[in-house]
Amino acid sequence: MSSAAVRPQGWAVLGAVTALALLLMLWAVSKPAICAAVDPPMGSCSQQSRILPATIGALVVLVLAAATVLLALRSRGRREGVSRAEGIVAGGTMLIAVVGIVFVIVVLFSAGFSLP
Repeated sequence: MSSAAVRPQGWAVLGAVTALALLLMLWAVSKPAICAAVDPPMGSCSQQSRILPATIGALVVLVLAAATVLLALRSRGRREGVSRAEGIVAGGTMLIAVVGIVFVIVVLFSAGFSLP
């Protein structure tokens, strides 16, 4: 099966959502940690504690994107006017967006709250 079964817009959206999820994780890692005052201060309240969840999140997003592409390229047939490959790309895109948002939230709160 060729990639022609999926419209170019589907591939573009998949790529854009994947890139956006990765960029948001990079943004979240770069934010400084703002931690509540504790006595004694805990070592987990540092920006370095965000690297592991961001790395795991990036790997999960990349694996989901690769799996989506492989499944879409191997899928055949149509169902109710939509090719199965298009459905896989749409579902994979949504899953990547949700997983990306969850990991960005995890990264932001992994070293205490931080936004500004």
